[in-house]
Amino acid sequence: MFIRCRISSLAVLASGDAPARAFRGQPAAARYTLTQDLGDNAMILFCPPPAADVDTRLAWRLLALIYQPLFFQQLRVEQNIGYVASCGFHNTVWHEGVLFALQSPHLNGEELFQRTLSFLRQMEQRLGEMPADRLAERRSTLWRMLAHRDANRFIRAGQECFALDLALTTPQAQARLAHMDQKRLRGWHRVFTDSATHSVGSLLAITVPKAP
Repeated sequence: MFIRCRISSLAVLASGDAPARAFRGQPAAARYTLTQDLGDNAMILFCPPPAADVDTRLAWRLLALIYQPLFFQQLRVEQNIGYVASCGFHNTVWHEGVLFALQSPHLNGEELFQRTLSFLRQMEQRLGEMPADRLAERRSTLWRMLAHRDANRFIRAGQECFALDLALTTPQAQARLAHMDQKRLRGWHRVFTDSATHSVGSLLAITVPKAP
């Protein structure tokens, strides 16, 4: 699929300055323009957490879990921008963060980026209107995802060796997540939106037609 090729291209570009660096916070902000002859346009926006502390990393994961279905609903279903409208939390190129990916036959890369920023701005109000029980359900879902360890001891050993979220599975982390109320989450959302809007630590790749 076209968007997968673009994600691969982005990974190659991003890994050039630190091919073996483990997660230590956010990578330097970067913006890439990828030219193409024909085909759909695409945009990839990767937003790492601005710090490696437990609160920040939990907030980024919780926001991604909330953004994910709403991003697809708004961009793919309601706006029908094209074939791909994906949002989720990813570990990629030795960094973790929230990844947005869009693919469209009729919108260019910059327009797709602006649609993503518009979505994030609208999320300010939606988070403010989120019922407390819905937020509690999202927190519980995230905790189950973080705390799950496969019953197979060999698979579990691999998870423990390579997972980057072991610090987020402690009782202390669970307590921090439980205190992530609506006010705190909206504050983290503002930090996230500022990072995405002003490229503060984020990585953006968009496609443009090749010049004749």
